[in-house]
Amino acid sequence: MVKHLISDEEKCDLCNGTGFPKVSQPSEPGRKVYPEPCKKCGGKGRIKKASWGK
Repeated sequence: MVKHLISDEEKCDLCNGTGFPKVSQPSEPGRKVYPEPCKKCGGKGRIKKASWGK
């Protein structure tokens, strides 16, 4: 019996699938915040989950 690696994707738990982690809003009115992509998923919102199958 040969087992193959099966790769599935799941929602990134760091950004909750949005691709951008939650950032706090600035206290100064009119100031804009430009969020950076999630470091765990690279801004995709999904990460690969590897499991072994038949």
